[in-house]
Order: sequence, then structure tokens, then C-alpha cells
Amino acid sequence: MSVLRQFSDAVPSSKDPTVQRATTNAVDWALAHGLVMKPAAAAIASAPSTDVANHGGLAQHAPFALFPTPFPKACFNQVVDLQPVLNQLFDRIARDHDFLARCIESVVTVDEFTAQLYKVYQQTRAKPSSQSITLGLHRSDYLLHQPHDSNDLSIYQVEFNTISTSFAGLAPVTTQLHRYLRENPAYAKLKAPQIAVHQTEGSLPNNTATAYLVDGLAKAWQLYGCQSAVVVMAVQVGERNVFDQLRLTHDLRQRYGITMVRQTLAELRQGAHLDPITQALVLNGTEVAVVYYRTCYAPADYASPADWETRLMVEQSKAIKAPTVAYQLAGTKKVQQVLTEPSVLERFIPNADDCDHVRACFTGLYPLDNSPLGLDAVRRALEAPEGYVMKPQREGGGNNVYGKDIPVFLQGLPVEEREAYILMDLIKPPVISNLLVHQGLAQKGEVISELGIYGVWLSDHDHVYLNESAGHILRTKVASSNEGGIAAGFGAIDSPALV
Repeated sequence: MSVLRQFSDAVPSSKDPTVQRATTNAVDWALAHGLVMKPAAAAIASAPSTDVANHGGLAQHAPFALFPTPFPKACFNQVVDLQPVLNQLFDRIARDHDFLARCIESVVTVDEFTAQLYKVYQQTRAKPSSQSITLGLHRSDYLLHQPHDSNDLSIYQVEFNTISTSFAGLAPVTTQLHRYLRENPAYAKLKAPQIAVHQTEGSLPNNTATAYLVDGLAKAWQLYGCQSAVVVMAVQVGERNVFDQLRLTHDLRQRYGITMVRQTLAELRQGAHLDPITQALVLNGTEVAVVYYRTCYAPADYASPADWETRLMVEQSKAIKAPTVAYQLAGTKKVQQVLTEPSVLERFIPNADDCDHVRACFTGLYPLDNSPLGLDAVRRALEAPEGYVMKPQREGGGNNVYGKDIPVFLQGLPVEEREAYILMDLIKPPVISNLLVHQGLAQKGEVISELGIYGVWLSDHDHVYLNESAGHILRTKVASSNEGGIAAGFGAIDSPALV
């Protein structure tokens, strides 16, 4: 029997008085310890004008799972151990111009966003580089896979994120919440198989994602070599997940004495310039050592051509970028698909065992171009769409096409535009019961979970300063939803309880 089958039974009703007491305790703890985010625009619009004017006066707890979700220990350890190999793999991809160009040039004619990124990449390559240090703050996302007729569990990679890896600030707080609940009398009285696992010592793995990412930023700042320099976090306008980001800001200041300032692209454009001699990025008179992007991963992040010029200015500067545009291109779905082709991994990973371990986490990925493999993928997607998902190149969620929606979408897409997408075998995760807490209320449901493993990479050419597996996040959502955005209300932050 699958190790997770025992958790498919229903958890207590959300109307259970003990559940309600445990939920109240959990929400109070979350608010007291900063497991929070800004409310949606509709909530802000209905708030008193004084609160809106204050801008920072409104917050609500981030959605979270009341029970940590059981997760196979072997699968968890497998991908934690794999992360340093993946960190190095994507650094080598970003440095391999011929490979990157071969992957991306097939996409730029049909995907305007990727084309703009590639244009910035080419413009940067045309000038001598003023910065050879690269900082990668990554997250590799996975789903468990369990076919309907099998008890076997595998773990497959969904994607490798090279830009704007979120929730490294709030994920460790969620682990702390679940540890607090473990000692709470009301919580201990709940009757659910998840509780027995949760009560087991060592079931909740340590999560130091915040510390690891901050260590990476601090080390990059130190290598830059200017004691008066600041770190810039490039952010979206109207960011709701600001408190997740501020945990990194405050930790960097408290532990290292380094200042991190938040800037939108418009603010950077107005306040920053390049020193004509050193190519240093100077913001309001202060040199910038590191630019950490929590934006720029989706077309909507570039409101005008001026925003693209700002990205180019930063890219051509002496500042260390997390990530460079080459790293961002390395994280596209097209690169992910090409990596599954025979012998490609061996171009970057010399160790045969490491190649095998990476391939073990790959599910089926196929082009949708006019090659024989691409035409075969189109045929299979039209004939049996339930087994697939179509994915575009960009990050940010909400862009995928699933199952029965694929034929209509694919047939309405001009043939030449199919290359903007890849086809991926649909991963089928096991479904269990849990209670997800949104806006103070617990809601019972059948859920699935996605595990993210953070990674930190810092190098200067072949000299590697940091290559770490850097903590984790579990994001849990209602099984019937194809979307999983926590800020958008589709999912919840969770912790893995290892079994």
C-alpha cells in the first residue's frame, strides 16, 4: 500500500468545535509572528480611508494548511540531495551561449516576451562584461506522481525557477507554526491520521530557507567589495507578498548590517544611473552591489519600453544580478524540454550518476514544433489530451492549458505559434484530506501538494563560493483547481511531515 493511502480519509469537519479552537489559535499565532500578506485590492478599497492612506496598515494572515501534509521521506531527501547538481547545471547552461541560443532562437519568433529577454541578452553580450560574479537564488518545484492503478510513488520536476523565487521568507515561519500547533492542547485533541505523524519527533524537517538566501545575498555583497554599497530588491507595483520579502530585508540588516532597498522598475529608472567609467550602478548617490529580482518574470512586469531599458541598464552594470538575463532564459520551458533529449545532460554534467539522478526526476516533455517529435506530440495532445498540460515559456502561473482544454486551444493556435509552448506529461499526484485556512476560516477539502526546494549558487567563473540546497516550501491546493497561487487565493503554505 502507498505510504500516503492512510491519509486519504477525511479529516475532521471545519465545524468541529475543536477544529475551530485550533484554527483560532493558529490564526492568532500567524498574525503575531508575521505569517501575513497584504489583502487583495477589493479589501483595501472597502477599508477606511485612513488605513488605505497609511498603505502599510492592512494585513491578513497568509493562507496556510492546518495540518502539515504527509510526504514520503525518501522522495523529500532525493530532491534535497539533488539541488546542488541542479544549481550547477543551470549555471553552466547560462554560460553556454551556443546551447542557449539554439534553444531560445526557436522561440523568439513566436513569443514576444522571450524575444525581448533575448534582445537584452544579446545587447549585454555585445559589450565587455563588467561583472563575472553570478548569484543564483533558485527553486526547483516537484509533484509526487501516483498512477491511478498503482501504489508506487515517484517524484517529478514541474519546473526550475531561476527568477523571483518567492516564499523563502514565510515558509520557515509556517514550519514554526506547525511546531507550535503540535504542542497546543486543542490541536492535540483532533482525531486525524495527520496528527499522529505530526506528533512524531523529527517529522517536520528544519527549514532555514530565509537564512540561506540571505547568506547568499550577503556573500555576494562582500565579494562586490564596496562597504557603502546597498542591495536592491526590484519589486512589482502593488506587491501583496511584501512581508515575505521584508523578512529577507530585515534578516540581511540584522545579521550582516547590509541595507536592502526596495525599488520598482520606475523608481530605478528615475533614481539610478551607470557610472560612465566603472559601470557601477548608482542609486540616488549610493553604489549598488546586488540587484535581486522579485519582478521581471512576466510581460505585465514591463509596463513600457522604458522598463525594458531599465532592465538593460541593470544588466550592463557592474552590480551582481540575481538573476542575470542569461539565467532567466536558462529557466524557460524550452530549455527544460531540451534537457530531456538524449545526451543533452552530459554536455553539462560529467558525472554519469548525477545525470541518472537528474533524469529520474524528469517527466515526459515534448516540443510542439514541426519536427517529427513535435508533430507526434501535437497528434497525441489532440487524441488523448487528458494526459497532458501545455506550458508557455514564462513564469508566474495562470498560463498553462490542461487536459480537455488543449484541443480547442491548440487548434485555434496558428501553427507557427505552437513553438511558444511545450507539451508535458500530466503528473498525477496523490490526493489526501486537509484543512486549508483562508481569511480566518478552515475549509476541508481534498488536496494535492507541490514541494519546492530552494538553492543558492554563487560563483566567479569556475570558482564556486556557494552551492547549497537551501530549505523548502510545500504549497498545497484544492485538488480540483489547476491554479495554485497562494497570493491569488488558490493555495496555502504548508509544511511536509515526513513519513
